[in-house]
Amino acid sequence: MDSQIGTAATGYVKLSDPVAEQTFDNLIGDRKVLVKRLTTLIQNTYNPYVIGLNSEWGSGKTFFLNAWRSYLSTENPEAVCIYFNAWKNDCSGDPLANLMATVEEQITDPEEKANKAYAESARAVAAVASKLFKWGGKVLTATGNPVGGAAISFCGEAGEYLTNKIKEVNSAANDFCMKLEAFSKIVRDTTNFPLFIMVDELDRCRPDYAIELLERIKHLFSVSNVVFLLALDGEQILQQVEHTFGLKQLGQYGKLDQTFPQNNTTADTRLNYLGKFIDIFYRLPDPDKQQFLRIKLDQLLEVKKYDNIYGELGFVQCGLASVLTADKNIFKNKSLRELIQNLELFSIFLRIEENLQFEEIFVAFHMIFLTRNRMNLECNLEEKFEKKFNIKEFEDITAKLNKNEIRHEQALKLLGDRFDITDPASAQYVWICLSMTNQDLNMIIDSTPTFYKRLTMQLVSNVGFISDRKDYSASATLCSLKNMSKIEKIVYNKIYSLSDFT
Repeated sequence: MDSQIGTAATGYVKLSDPVAEQTFDNLIGDRKVLVKRLTTLIQNTYNPYVIGLNSEWGSGKTFFLNAWRSYLSTENPEAVCIYFNAWKNDCSGDPLANLMATVEEQITDPEEKANKAYAESARAVAAVASKLFKWGGKVLTATGNPVGGAAISFCGEAGEYLTNKIKEVNSAANDFCMKLEAFSKIVRDTTNFPLFIMVDELDRCRPDYAIELLERIKHLFSVSNVVFLLALDGEQILQQVEHTFGLKQLGQYGKLDQTFPQNNTTADTRLNYLGKFIDIFYRLPDPDKQQFLRIKLDQLLEVKKYDNIYGELGFVQCGLASVLTADKNIFKNKSLRELIQNLELFSIFLRIEENLQFEEIFVAFHMIFLTRNRMNLECNLEEKFEKKFNIKEFEDITAKLNKNEIRHEQALKLLGDRFDITDPASAQYVWICLSMTNQDLNMIIDSTPTFYKRLTMQLVSNVGFISDRKDYSASATLCSLKNMSKIEKIVYNKIYSLSDFT
């Protein structure tokens, strides 16, 4: 991937991780912990069990599942873990047929290193399942259950035909469950692990397909040693239930990961319906988006190139990726997918233009990542940064610190989310923003050097682009940064390729 990104070509380069790199080691934050805990839970589960893994669209559920499969292949190579992409198969008819085709394919795939004994058993299950597919006869409803009511009131040959068909379907369903249980027992005895089926992208399916798959899992797969994990966006699946059955959210407690008060009498009927199919919900932990983006930026050869150019400047000595991402608030309301899409545009900008100034890189990054609508870039950055990083307000805070009118804890509270004392790059970021919004840093550096000490040396340890020897050379460079408003239009034109870059 690096070799592609590092070329002089200005074309689009997809930056999402290939499946081979979606591994346990590449999980960040508490997601590794969740993999281990859920693996232990599933390994010790003998009853039929369905787990709902709830997380928003674009939050990395597919990456998580692939990383989990990678972990299982190392920790328990014999474990049978089936990955079924429900959305990918949404266009091809009966969900039971699609699911069983996937099971049989992955069980009998030589690369999956399947045990021959349970490979044969899996084929037997698939053979019986074919009798339950929707195209097996018109007497099956959309869920695969036989019709009833008025349909069997027909007399004569028609009624006898329907009755026989219903008996065949019921017999096939019973036979399917028996053979599935025999298969799952072989898997358990061989691997000390249940038959584990991951269902991904369920919330992106057509509502009727998604509901039908849930019902098939409930009615046909509820046998010992079979565990399902459904990766879904809870809010989307609730909407699918509402669309299909007209069920409504009667009260305010409609989120899958929210606890109902004991005295609440207005439960969500959609969630009650899902409770028939899903035994327990887990929440996919939110990743550290700042860490995620720093890792991605550090992988770009373009960023490494400019790190070499500007890294010696005092205000970028923490590294270009760390300085650009110092403000966590830029990313907190974005999904991982949105961050990748923003990064892809930023990468194109770095490759289209040569010999970019630091200010151009800084402004372009914020124009791209601050926007909530990817069809339009964020503009008027100077006004936003002046409001957020107001030097007079900072002076007032540090003056109170100097006079011991407030303690450091109170100063941090006043600084709020603009300054992170645990991140040295944050101090450098603040000073860059102050400089590029045309605020007079020279006055502060010359007259009250304690301002810097209070803001950086005391609140952030070892930032040090101004030394205790009062070597202000780096800050002099900082004060010479171009004004943000003068850079914005130039950068805007370059991002949208309106400038002559040939």
